[in-house]
Amino acid sequence: MSHARTIAAVVVIAALAPCIVSGGAAASVPSRTATVAAAAAKPAHTHPYVVRAGDGGWFQIAHSQGVPMQQLLAANHATPGTRVLAGQKINVPGAAKAKAKGTAKHA
Repeated sequence: MSHARTIAAVVVIAALAPCIVSGGAAASVPSRTATVAAAAAKPAHTHPYVVRAGDGGWFQIAHSQGVPMQQLLAANHATPGTRVLAGQKINVPGAAKAKAKGTAKHA
């Protein structure tokens, strides 16, 4: 049985933010089935969004964009604990939300 996995696959499948792992650290390596299932969970189409001051965290952004938080996290290879900062460009699953008439433009 082969246990070869790329670092990117371990990071994505284990839902870890990219981090430095020191020698001797224990890690859980998912099965090939888990790898395929996680890849299928990532949305095929995304659109860019620039985080604004006051947007809040992942939950608030997902709510304002009308997408489930888990899909937003998957599209950005993030976890609920991954920080999102004003000015950061993120991927939002699905079609871009239409702007309502008379609203301020997002700069």
